[in-house]
Amino acid sequence: MSPTTRLEGPSDLPIGTAYAVWVGIGALGAAVLGIILFQEPATPGRVCFLVLMLISIAGLKLTSPQPAAETPATTAGEPRR
Repeated sequence: MSPTTRLEGPSDLPIGTAYAVWVGIGALGAAVLGIILFQEPATPGRVCFLVLMLISIAGLKLTSPQPAAETPATTAGEPRR
């Protein structure tokens, strides 16, 4: 992901959820790369918990409140907020 995407992401999520999602992605990525690059053991329990972590990250994102959609200004001269 680009740095711009990372900066835009938290603006539409509550800060606690955004932090949890980014930390979860980092932890999941580190664990998967450890298995792939450093031949760390991929035991059934470890894989199961990594899958649960992925489901949890997706669940946090999907169940977070969505921001209200911006409506265009009704008057031509009125600035957008």
